[in-house]
Amino acid sequence: MGTGPGMGLSAGTRQRGGTVLELIVFLAIAAYGVYVAAQYYPQMRESSALESVLQSVAEQYRRDHFTGEDQIWDAIDRQLDLRDMRNPHAEFKVIGGERGSFEVSVHFTRDLDLLFTKKSIEHTRSVSLRRPTH
Repeated sequence: MGTGPGMGLSAGTRQRGGTVLELIVFLAIAAYGVYVAAQYYPQMRESSALESVLQSVAEQYRRDHFTGEDQIWDAIDRQLDLRDMRNPHAEFKVIGGERGSFEVSVHFTRDLDLLFTKKSIEHTRSVSLRRPTH
């Protein structure tokens, strides 16, 4: 018995490939993966950018020998402007120490919407600015 118009598959013929349901399930899982990645990517970029701000401020401190917190805040502002990052000042903290040393830190929390659950991610980075001892 062969296959032709109006005839079914013969017993010896196997059908290859997936069903439409399998394709839909695969696409749904892939789409969720893309959605989750799209949630994490901006967080990683922001974390990297703020880490770069701290490193740039530390380099400028070693080069220009800041004497006060105002100079550090100015350096932070300039670095944020260079990276076109607006209004994260509430996340930065500058603590003055002895002999012109400072601790500069940034802390931020971001909420991710993962469809079935919400997740908070916290990032804390800091850099110590110390005068070299002679």
